[in-house]
Amino acid sequence: MEQEFEHRSAIVTGGGNGIGRAIALDLADAGAAVHVVSRSQSAANVAEEIVRRGGRAHAYVGSVADQGFCRGVVEAAARLGGPDLLVNAAGVLGPGGPFTSISMSEFADTIAVNLLGSCNFMHAALPLMEAKAFGRIVNFAGGGAAYSYPNFTPYGTSKAALVRFTETLADEILAEDVTVNIIAPGAVETAMLVEVRSRGGEVRTTVAITEPVALVHFLCTEEARHISGRFIHVRDDYRRRDLYAQKEMLKLRRIEVR
Repeated sequence: MEQEFEHRSAIVTGGGNGIGRAIALDLADAGAAVHVVSRSQSAANVAEEIVRRGGRAHAYVGSVADQGFCRGVVEAAARLGGPDLLVNAAGVLGPGGPFTSISMSEFADTIAVNLLGSCNFMHAALPLMEAKAFGRIVNFAGGGAAYSYPNFTPYGTSKAALVRFTETLADEILAEDVTVNIIAPGAVETAMLVEVRSRGGEVRTTVAITEPVALVHFLCTEEARHISGRFIHVRDDYRRRDLYAQKEMLKLRRIEVR
C-alpha cells in the first residue's frame, strides 16, 4: 500500500529533539524522505532511527540563524527532488527576566533563531515549491505569540512576528497548492517546558506530543490545501472547513471598537 507522503520530501528543523523529532519520525513513517536539521549531533541520531525503521532520512547539523547553512540544506534537498514539506520547528526560549535586564545582543540572537531562522528556510525553499506548484510550510509559534508573557519578551516578540510574517507571506503566494501556516503546539513536556518552569513561567495545562504532530501532519496533506495564512492552536477544531470560509478566523488580530 502506498504511504501518504511516499513521493514527498520534507525538511524538519529542530528535528533532533522534542516535537521536531516526533514530527520527523511521523512524516518518515508516512513515507516522506526527511531532511533532519538540528544544531547538535542529535540530527544524525534521528536520521539513523528513521533508517532503522525502514524510512529515508538525511541529517544536517548547523544553526538556522546561518543563512548559508539553510540554503545549503534546501539545495541538498532539491538535488533529491525536494523539498515538498517544510516544518520550521527549531526555536530557542532565549533570555528571561525584565526587558531592561536583557542585553540587546541576546535579544537579537533570539530573533535570529526564532524569526529569521524560519525565514531563511522559507526564502530558499519557497521558489522551488512555487516552481513545482506544490508545497506545505508549517511554522511554529509559542505561548508568547498570542498573549503577553512577562519576562519572556524576546521569545514572545520573535514568535508574534513570525505569525504576522506567515499571514503576510500567504497573501503573496500565487501558486494554488502552496500553503504556509503557523501553529501553536501547546505546552508539551519537553526540555523547553522544563526551562520555562525553572524560570517561574506559568504553565496552565499541557498537551500530549501527539497533538502538534497530528496537526502538522494534517496541514501537510492534500486535505488541507484550502488552508493558508492561518494561526492554528492544537485545540482548535481545525478540520472544520467552515472555519476557513471566514477570512479573519484563526488570525493574529485585534478587536476594533469604532
